[in-house]
Amino acid sequence: MYSRLICDVFFLFLVGGTAADNCQFIEAVLYRYRAGIPWRDQAVRFGDWKNVHRRLRRWCESGVKAV
Repeated sequence: MYSRLICDVFFLFLVGGTAADNCQFIEAVLYRYRAGIPWRDQAVRFGDWKNVHRRLRRWCESGVKAV
């Protein structure tokens, strides 16, 4: 429920990619932090964990998201 709301809010700031890709990325990050798991244990349904981690790292470096 909250993840869908967060996806809708972040769509205002996301550039590039499709809405489904952006939402899946946000869902993957939220899932990882909620579950408290290492990146390598990320669920397969979210795609390759390296891509999710790389995208989040780039967000953090650019100031979009602070973890």
